[in-house]
Amino acid sequence: MKFVSVFECLSFLSILGTGLNILFSDHHFFALADHFRFQFTVVGVLIFIPLLVKRNPWAFAAILATITQATWVMPWYLKTPVKVCSNPLKVMVANVLSSNPEPEKFLAWFKDQQYDIVGLLEINKAWNERLSPFKEVYPHHVEVPMEDNFGLSLYSRHPISKSSITQYHYNSPISIEATIVLSSGKNVLVILTHPVPPVGSEMSKIRQDQLQGMIQRIQLIQDTPVLVMGDFNMTMGESTYYQWEQKTGLKNCRRGFGWMPSWSVGTAFAIPIDHIFYTNEMHHSHFEIGPDVGSDHRPVLANLCLSSDPLM
Repeated sequence: MKFVSVFECLSFLSILGTGLNILFSDHHFFALADHFRFQFTVVGVLIFIPLLVKRNPWAFAAILATITQATWVMPWYLKTPVKVCSNPLKVMVANVLSSNPEPEKFLAWFKDQQYDIVGLLEINKAWNERLSPFKEVYPHHVEVPMEDNFGLSLYSRHPISKSSITQYHYNSPISIEATIVLSSGKNVLVILTHPVPPVGSEMSKIRQDQLQGMIQRIQLIQDTPVLVMGDFNMTMGESTYYQWEQKTGLKNCRRGFGWMPSWSVGTAFAIPIDHIFYTNEMHHSHFEIGPDVGSDHRPVLANLCLSSDPLM
């Protein structure tokens, strides 16, 4: 098969896949492709450049498919003005993986960190015991270890005035809500959550039900800054994601820092599913993905400021 013919076939598959994804976006199978828009964009560029060089008309089909995918990806790289405050709230969330074969990698890394609020996911009894020494550093905590990969732990250097374990839908995993009192005396409501992965129609519906319940809850919160973090099993390439952002009014700490995958990092299929969100009373000044800690996820790290905090 000729070189150009191969790229013509790839161009056809690219435009076909993009078209099917658009036409059947509500179907859980085709919606899975939404997670990989970054990969489709990169592959699209690699397809259309050789065809464009050869002045092959199939290049325009590949360009159209690539632009369609890139419109979901490129806005995350657009820099926004960064406001740095004198005393940022340092936040971290990590899915440590309940079956992590190298838990010491996470523990060694974690002991050197200086975060104010930490959310950990997939915490079971064994992980809870490993983390017990850190309670001296984080004296305020809410721990809900479970053996089903949906256990949670929230740690804070600042006092927790009240907390609750909640379900946003009767069949969804539990979430933690905690009101944290900052050193300034101001309150922040923190939600730590872990929706199920949308694998199959049933799981997709469970995730959607939980997200809808969270939307309704967040819409009811008045006069208190809200920080929502966790493994959402949701990427910014999904229409579900944009409905979530629009209805909650939350902002993602990734904005301005790029696509930044956090799950299955080191593979060609890495995607951004771990997120830190905040309401209008706050802004972010820094975001990064942490190192390999033995889990299939990387930690997600951010610096946040209340809008009323003095700027540097």
